[in-house]
Amino acid sequence: MRNLIRRIDLLATLCAFLLLLSPDSAVLAQTADESARTGHFFPLIADGDGFQSRLFVTNASDASNLCTLSLRGPGLDESVFQPNDALRPFGAVSVIELAEAGDSTTLTSAGGQDLAFGYAKLECAEPAVARVLLSLENGGTPLS
Repeated sequence: MRNLIRRIDLLATLCAFLLLLSPDSAVLAQTADESARTGHFFPLIADGDGFQSRLFVTNASDASNLCTLSLRGPGLDESVFQPNDALRPFGAVSVIELAEAGDSTTLTSAGGQDLAFGYAKLECAEPAVARVLLSLENGGTPLS
């Protein structure tokens, strides 16, 4: 019983110590993603004929973030993606709004019949982490 009381007392002391640490302390702070930046280039985006692209964007800043997405290639524009509240057409580009720090969104291409392909550029006002996943699918089942 005494050992149990000592362990509880030690645990309470440790919890109190952790509460006193600064949020910027290396013990508690989340490490920054080194790929977070304001500009991203994706050399291949494809949709249709079995190909599907997914664009993952996460706000890495401490504030809201606006990103512009430019798609270049035959048949590529914002309509290649399934509807998403974060994506809005704005002239020749589309705007992705990440309202809060840490917000993320995934844009998934619609999987059209005809192949559309090209490249994409993403420019953000604040640092963001962005990745593209390109897959070849057959009836919704990934082949690669």
